[in-house]
Amino acid sequence: MYTESMQCGQQALTYFQNANFDAGIVAVQRGLAKRAMFRGQAQKATALFQAVLGGSCSQGPLLTREVAWTHFAAGENAYWQGDVEQALTHQRAMLAIATRLRNDELIRFAQTVGLAYGCEADVDMSATSLTIGAPEAFAKEDLRSGFIALTVRRLVADGCHDDAWETVQTLGLSLQTMRPDLPDGLLFPYALAYIARGVELDAITPLLVEALAVRRKLGNRFGQLSLLVLKAWQQVKIAGPMAAEDLLQQASDLANETGYVRVPSDIPGLINFLPGWEIAQTRSAPVSPHQPSLTNQERRVLDGLANRRSYQEIATDLVISLNTVRTHVRNIYKKLGAHRREEAIAAAQRYALLPMAY
Repeated sequence: MYTESMQCGQQALTYFQNANFDAGIVAVQRGLAKRAMFRGQAQKATALFQAVLGGSCSQGPLLTREVAWTHFAAGENAYWQGDVEQALTHQRAMLAIATRLRNDELIRFAQTVGLAYGCEADVDMSATSLTIGAPEAFAKEDLRSGFIALTVRRLVADGCHDDAWETVQTLGLSLQTMRPDLPDGLLFPYALAYIARGVELDAITPLLVEALAVRRKLGNRFGQLSLLVLKAWQQVKIAGPMAAEDLLQQASDLANETGYVRVPSDIPGLINFLPGWEIAQTRSAPVSPHQPSLTNQERRVLDGLANRRSYQEIATDLVISLNTVRTHVRNIYKKLGAHRREEAIAAAQRYALLPMAY
């Protein structure tokens, strides 16, 4: 199946090249790069994305939109490899193209991508509800489902598990209607939010097992990794890390084999149980041996982050505005060389700014 799809892609690429159909060329090349991701070939995917973006030219709205989507896919490929800076470079390129096109939906989506990667600098947080919007703000189904998936990722990483579950409900899915062969973009955010919520965790076991079998059959190694991580997290929450030892080992091995080392680290706390895991030494980790200097208010916000408080709860606790909390979080992340809550907590522990007990 994989060989046949690659052959079809190459044939389509040749056809579009002969016809000088630039938009088609970019779309097919993006598809081939995403297929390499699907197979768990991170370095090959990176090379393919570099080739298409290096050779693309923006000659019209359609082509430019295709290039924007290619930047998004390339950003995801970089992000899951742990190269958050490169992912943000692609996100900023996507946002610039969307702005040039004056495409409000694409602008909102690109801003959401930045939030998912832990960067709030590109968003006017005083008007978040207007600039980002809600799922219903997206008329296109792919944008709406993508927005939900990205938002759920960010909310779970920030410990806002109830908000993540509420967000995923807008997909209109339930455990009774979920099928193991649903696209990754629907199944993964639903399962992530379900497990994060922590209610009736055993009930989702058949779906996870069957979905993993489907992806093994298809050769979808990225999907396998994501499901192994989710299944391990479920078992840790149900019975503790000892019960999930085998799953954690499989997830760790596959993450290292594929190169998508960030997949396990986006799950709150799971990194602590991965055997021999060195995610704390990814490119986003601080390298200075000196303890960063945090203000007293930043230390209070950091403590709130470590205690899994939401931004709104921290604002209420400290009697400050939500935007002030976000400003402090940005400063904390910058000083600690982090992009997400878990990275900031781990870095703060290494610098003895937080006790290891968190």
